Amino acid sequence: MRLVKYFVITCLVFILSGCVTNRGMHDSSIPIEEQATLEIDWTLTVVEFNGLNVNWRAGTWARNIGFSSRAVIVIPAGEHTLIANYNQNIGTSGRSWADGLRITHVFQPGITYRLSPYISGRTVRLNIKESKD
Repeated sequence: MRLVKYFVITCLVFILSGCVTNRGMHDSSIPIEEQATLEIDWTLTVVEFNGLNVNWRAGTWARNIGFSSRAVIVIPAGEHTLIANYNQNIGTSGRSWADGLRITHVFQPGITYRLSPYISGRTVRLNIKESKD
């Protein structure tokens, strides 16, 4: 019984710690005080950062089950242009997607921002806000 309890607790810790965020640093040569944090919604994949190809997204397992996960990337402060793709399965009714969504934003050092989709009717846009949690 004790072994089963230990196994279940270990699995839960692994699942919760591994799926909530994927962390990365875009440029480790810049001091952390001069960088901002970007949380990327699980429905988005950032494919370009200032003209450089990247692949920033939440973990595949989290995306497949629709878990509210996010990738977390540390980026230099300043003005940056991001291009992202939006992809979300909508229950059994199908899938919604949009490629090549572009946004330019000025990031302040020490601030955490959240990149998320803004959907209005059939239009998908990118939205960046300061993260409160």
